Amino acid sequence: MPEGLSDEKTIQAIQENPYMQYLLGLPKFTEKPVFVPELFVQIRKRLDHEFFNLLTLLLSEADGSKPKKVHTDEDGNDHGGAMKVDATCCDAEVRYPTDYNLLEDGSELIDRLLDKFCARHKAEKPRTHRVEARQAFISLTKKKRKGKKLVDKVRSIRLRCLQADLLAFLDFLGGQSSRLLSCFSRHDCKCLKAAFRMYEQQKKMFDENVRRYADRIVSIYQPHLRLIVRGKAKAKVEFGAKIGASIVNGYTYVDHLSWDAYNESSDLAMQLELYKKRFGMLPQEVQADKLYLGKANRNLIKTRRGPSARGTRWRPHSEPPKGFTGQTTSGRNLTTRLTHG
Repeated sequence: MPEGLSDEKTIQAIQENPYMQYLLGLPKFTEKPVFVPELFVQIRKRLDHEFFNLLTLLLSEADGSKPKKVHTDEDGNDHGGAMKVDATCCDAEVRYPTDYNLLEDGSELIDRLLDKFCARHKAEKPRTHRVEARQAFISLTKKKRKGKKLVDKVRSIRLRCLQADLLAFLDFLGGQSSRLLSCFSRHDCKCLKAAFRMYEQQKKMFDENVRRYADRIVSIYQPHLRLIVRGKAKAKVEFGAKIGASIVNGYTYVDHLSWDAYNESSDLAMQLELYKKRFGMLPQEVQADKLYLGKANRNLIKTRRGPSARGTRWRPHSEPPKGFTGQTTSGRNLTTRLTHG
């Protein structure tokens, strides 16, 4: 099946392909849709990262890649295998958020919802400030150099227009029957709620002349997204879920998933416990970068090593461990053994 198909295109491909229908277990070929595209969404919501971790564990056991016991410490804990830990961001591929772009999205959303309601119920559309807001937005985007005075002027116009449109939208719906509001989908209601929150945030930031806001909305169509500071050469920030992952013998397990930024070094204790739960032992070796060299993790490693290793230090290796494919810059990749000797 070609990659990048939407849910609707996938259903259409199944309708045209008898081999796919046979794989799905259908008794005979049919040109009717096998199921509705919304079923994909329901399945995705039911399958969380714990389910995929279970599938990964079953694959590693079937492949014979499960870590083997190597050593037993003085406390009776078995050790075996190596675990690489790190964090990454699952980029949501959204447009880089700017204040005037967010206000444009909010104005466009209100206008689209009004068009949808009036077309469905043959009602007269109320007057909005969409044309004025759009003209202000285009006048800014066409400028090669966008000075602060021009940006502030356009933001002021957009905020005034969006406020008037939101009030007109509420007044218009308030005079309609509640049963007529069923034309709005759940996604429409979610985006509308995010648009109101976005307006409140933008208004407060503009009045107080600040650039930061707690839980700031970066997309009204995906209001759960938050800014994740990465500091990479390609992009300083990314937008998406941050995950803490561990790799064991080439198989990756998602140990922590969060839509908010966090310090991944706090995941080490949890990842050690998950490793023991999955394989019945602690790892003999942990490979991580220097961010994991905090005091709490140092004390954790000392207690895991046993009483005979409490005086040892956690140092970067001068040479990368065998089979380690990460960066080899001094002090960047670190390896520590959980067993002494």
